[in-house]
Amino acid sequence: MNDDDAGGDTLALVQPDPAAAAAFAAAEDDICNKELRAILENAIDELPAQEAAAVRGVCLNEKAPADVAAAEGVTVKQISQAKTKALRKLGKNPQIRRWHDAVISVQAWRGTGWGAWNHSGSVEERAVEYLERKEEQRAEAKRAAQMARSLREEARSE
Repeated sequence: MNDDDAGGDTLALVQPDPAAAAAFAAAEDDICNKELRAILENAIDELPAQEAAAVRGVCLNEKAPADVAAAEGVTVKQISQAKTKALRKLGKNPQIRRWHDAVISVQAWRGTGWGAWNHSGSVEERAVEYLERKEEQRAEAKRAAQMARSLREEARSE
């Protein structure tokens, strides 16, 4: 960087590498997700069977409540009630609360600096884009479930 300093830093050494930063962030996120998933699975295992099936099916596997209800041999209302009870219990789990507090106090600030804004937009824009993607995924899953129900009903009527 300085012609007078032959042993000094080069420009390449002082500039951030976006690919390396993204890979590091992805690896860190993967580790956190695996740890959280293990904690969630342990907490879900402690729930009654129907509540565990409701949370795993509807929340984790993003299945339609009707499909989970059919697999469990209960009504959609029972699955909905079981999911609500389970989520309330999981919200009181001390290990999950610790993760919640860590995410709110530390992780919520990630990606809020000027560099993130310059490369990917504001936090609000990214949040809206994320929510739009999730909504599209849910709508697609709903359409697929509806199509599957229609095909099953059509097959039954034949």
